[in-house]
Amino acid sequence: YILKDLHGYVLPHADTKYTGSIISHTLRFKPSKKFTTIIIIYYPYSDKPNVYNKYYHEYYVPFKCLEYVVKKQWKIKRKITYTGINIKENQSYSSIDNNTLIVVSADFSHFLPFEEAIELENKAAHSIMFRNLNITNYNSIIDDSKSFKLLYNIIPNDWILQWIGRTRSSGLKGVGYLSFLIRDK
Repeated sequence: YILKDLHGYVLPHADTKYTGSIISHTLRFKPSKKFTTIIIIYYPYSDKPNVYNKYYHEYYVPFKCLEYVVKKQWKIKRKITYTGINIKENQSYSSIDNNTLIVVSADFSHFLPFEEAIELENKAAHSIMFRNLNITNYNSIIDDSKSFKLLYNIIPNDWILQWIGRTRSSGLKGVGYLSFLIRDK
């Protein structure tokens, strides 16, 4: 589906065993704008790059998923530049232009019982959709809310998050993965 007002995504960064379906569900929505840059905002868990000693996992998963979809599914031939913003190193960035697609790499609840996790994730999802990042028990499950703070500083106030998907890793105490589209109001 091509959307005229699509400016980016919130995507999980877990193993595609758990997130493949949510990422494909989310990336079936293609922006109509002719972007040449994809910025991925991420908060790395480890202190050093942990994928090929070059990338952080939280950047690498959405980067590789987007790279594949852009080339193979969307069949975009123009050169796309991928840029990561590591929140541990840089918590500021100027505004983005119309040639940029913006992505937040984020997971949600980690290792909570299912019912508790779902309740907290629902509240956190609604909270970030309304740009409310106050310190609460439900916002504390966002991995990591600093990424959303930066997002809200660089995107226009009339862009919104549209929650479109959820999945979880296996087990009674899994990890929650939510996805969102970043669109015009």
